[in-house]
Amino acid sequence: MRQHPTTVPSRMSPKWLSPTFRLLCIGRRRNVTNSIAVVENHIDQHKVAPVYILWGREQWTKKKIVGSLKRHLVSEGMEAFNYEHYYAADTQAVAVLDSCLTMPMMADRKFIQVEECQKWDVKQRKKITEYFKNPSAETCLVLDFDVDKVGKFGNFFNSSSSSIHILPCQKPKINELPAYIGRLAAETGLKLDQDALAVLADFTGDDIELMQRELDKLKLYKWGNDQVKVEDVEALTGRTRHVNSWEIQKTISGRNTSECLMKVKDILDSGESAIVLLNIISRYIGQLLQVKGLLARGVKDRYQISQNMGMGTPVYVVSALMKEHTSFSTIELRAALKTAAITDDMLKGSQLANFSLIARLITSLLAVSRYTPDSVK
Repeated sequence: MRQHPTTVPSRMSPKWLSPTFRLLCIGRRRNVTNSIAVVENHIDQHKVAPVYILWGREQWTKKKIVGSLKRHLVSEGMEAFNYEHYYAADTQAVAVLDSCLTMPMMADRKFIQVEECQKWDVKQRKKITEYFKNPSAETCLVLDFDVDKVGKFGNFFNSSSSSIHILPCQKPKINELPAYIGRLAAETGLKLDQDALAVLADFTGDDIELMQRELDKLKLYKWGNDQVKVEDVEALTGRTRHVNSWEIQKTISGRNTSECLMKVKDILDSGESAIVLLNIISRYIGQLLQVKGLLARGVKDRYQISQNMGMGTPVYVVSALMKEHTSFSTIELRAALKTAAITDDMLKGSQLANFSLIARLITSLLAVSRYTPDSVK
């Protein structure tokens, strides 16, 4: 049996994790595209492992891994003989093992995929871990665990066999999105500036498939030029598909009334809901007020502010709010929230144009008054 380099730790405690496993599974440098790279490297070297265990809830990465293995191992027209797909809830482990020990038809390897392995009980999992001791060299078995954590599955993630490769497939956290997109962009051959990363993160959220699709579009759009600016991202994503909260917040924090009203009109003309837009503006005003209050109480650390704000407010968002709150006084922000509540009622029951109602809120918030901080008068 061929021996392959392993990324599997011998024990589950973090201090026993191998450096490669640490890079893949834990720590701030986590990047699920590494899991894809591991498999593609095995394919390129013709050293596909007998067993891959995928865990996490990021489906695009899993599809990429399974698709790459299937294309490499299963010849066209031979899928009925050399590819088998199971769901653990409907299949006994012994049936999977029988398939693993069956010789492939007119091929070197057969490919077996089992989804939702977290639904196997301890007995079923024990049978599979016995197979780990001597897996078939003629089979590639992919076991997929749709879970956020793996600790309770014991021996499944505690194998010392060089034939077993454990690959995390997790979505990046919200506060990791710009850095994550930056790494994905680099792999695509692009360099995005910070504003471009922020806008793209706001547009895609943690949808990695959408990220890659937008980066591929940018690659074509910037043919021959790898430098991507915020204008390029805006040109391709377009405001007609999502309210770009980043754009609105930037003009509000800069107290740029005319530009903000233009963006509001642009968004509403695209067919976006006025209620959704109002909610984004109200949330931003509320966040500014929260940050101002926490700073006044002596909470200066951005990580502590992030925790105090709740709802998973990312640290990078808090960092921006800590600068932007100085454009407004507490009195202005409280008055704006009251106006936003009135605007919400009027949007639901008034015959007035949506733009006029939101414009009223914007102009009242951004108008310079005796309560406006001296630094922005």
